[in-house]
Amino acid sequence: EGFQATRGQEKPSTAAVVGALSLAQAWLAEDRAAEALAVLEDPRLGPLTLWQKKSALTQQDGLVLEILKTAFRALVAVDPPQQKKAQQLLQALEDQCGQGKPGRDKLFAIYFSLGVGLQRQQLAAAGPADRADQVAAVLEDLLQRVRAQAGGDTSWQSQHWIAHTHLQLAHGLSGPAAQEHYRQAAQSYRALLDQAQQPGFAPSPTAVLAVKKRWGDCLLATENFQQAVEQYVEILRNKPQLLELQQAAAQALQAWGLSERRLDKIDEAIHGRPHDPKHPVWGWLRIAKLADNAKRREVRKFGQGSPQAEKYHDIFFAARLQIAAARVAAAQFVSVPQRAQQLRQARQQLNIMHRLYPDLGGPRWQDKYLELIEKVAEP
Repeated sequence: EGFQATRGQEKPSTAAVVGALSLAQAWLAEDRAAEALAVLEDPRLGPLTLWQKKSALTQQDGLVLEILKTAFRALVAVDPPQQKKAQQLLQALEDQCGQGKPGRDKLFAIYFSLGVGLQRQQLAAAGPADRADQVAAVLEDLLQRVRAQAGGDTSWQSQHWIAHTHLQLAHGLSGPAAQEHYRQAAQSYRALLDQAQQPGFAPSPTAVLAVKKRWGDCLLATENFQQAVEQYVEILRNKPQLLELQQAAAQALQAWGLSERRLDKIDEAIHGRPHDPKHPVWGWLRIAKLADNAKRREVRKFGQGSPQAEKYHDIFFAARLQIAAARVAAAQFVSVPQRAQQLRQARQQLNIMHRLYPDLGGPRWQDKYLELIEKVAEP
């Protein structure tokens, strides 16, 4: 109401511009980027419009920075993202902050905060592929600017953000571009782990553990399967109960086996090493069993719809599906007699699941199971 009342004034005030900026920020907080951009670009009172016209109402340093930051967020969040305009505002922020260490430090803090917000848009789920690519391009540009402005900022927070942003960009892209970001993320996580040897550098042992796991994920994504398995095993020796990590280790063993046509690694992914108590990788069978037991406990305590019960439900059906999928994949490179055996084992696994769980885990899993069942069906 205040915006509508003041935009008709013959001579708007700085207070009115600040009010319009606050309205745009409120729209952004409610994920209404189009409304926010409409306010920012209003021909009479829009803070971005007035700044572009070099209006005296917007020349205070702190106000300019807020206008540019808010406009950048709106331009990236609107559908479709206005990539070129957003990148122009990043250049304007650099010009506004100026040269010298104080300016660089201020700019780094701004870029860091914008990057954290942009990262939350979940590139892989940003909508259509072209929209995801546009958001990814803006985040990649911002990431490069953060790296350039980081200077002497080697804090855990900033370096971890750079590494994690590379990883998220890799998730949202494909092909060589994704591989390059996985490689950059792996290097950054490795450097973080080296620095974590210094007392007090890492915020907590749990934070170091998470970085080790993500480094393993990068190694797996770049097809360094043996190194990925070694990294997961190192963590699991002290934390064998982490089901998410057990899943990652089994997946790495399975990928390793398929890449190098090694049936022993696929068997290890399924069974672990049951005769080696010192080996911490359980394999898909044990993961499925423990997830099922955990789900039953959760249901007894909190009911069928509890979030933890749903989590264990998904782990169970994912693990059982992987067992059959591994056998089907192995059948493609083993000898003819072994091929028949691998397909038979896959068939048995899928038949058991279909008999015990007719809905095959519900909507999230049913199609995946049915696709595999059709693939192994006997002629």
